[in-house]
Amino acid sequence: MLSLDNTYNEDDLRNWERRVHELSGRDDIDYVCELKLDGMSLLKAAGDPKGVLADRGVFLETAPNPRGVPTYIAVRTKRYRYDLQEDGQEGLYDLKEDPWELESVHDDPRYARIKTILRAAAEDLADCAGASCRKPVPPLPQPGR
Repeated sequence: MLSLDNTYNEDDLRNWERRVHELSGRDDIDYVCELKLDGMSLLKAAGDPKGVLADRGVFLETAPNPRGVPTYIAVRTKRYRYDLQEDGQEGLYDLKEDPWELESVHDDPRYARIKTILRAAAEDLADCAGASCRKPVPPLPQPGR
């Protein structure tokens, strides 16, 4: 994803589109536009994920949408993805054991401490703005410890 950050006129938009074509090497590109929430471009992280993100984790957030998909917040680390919907429904995926995110382990007692840490991180990040959003996820224990 490329952000339209600081795009305020038609020239800025055309320059952004040119970069999309150059970076993708494609002429046939479909666009999806959604409301942008506070955040940062992941382009730099895509080029050097170990250096840029290290063990910080990535915060994900959805906004109300016309499709009626429930809104949620999530934190994804190298090994885990934790989701919390606004209705309280949770999901926790151990990407080492389940890279396709097919079986949530949110009710598995071996992952209770991990879930608690990731939930707190997601809730903290949901209320942050700007530089306060750039804090690492605390160290996570191994499952069952």
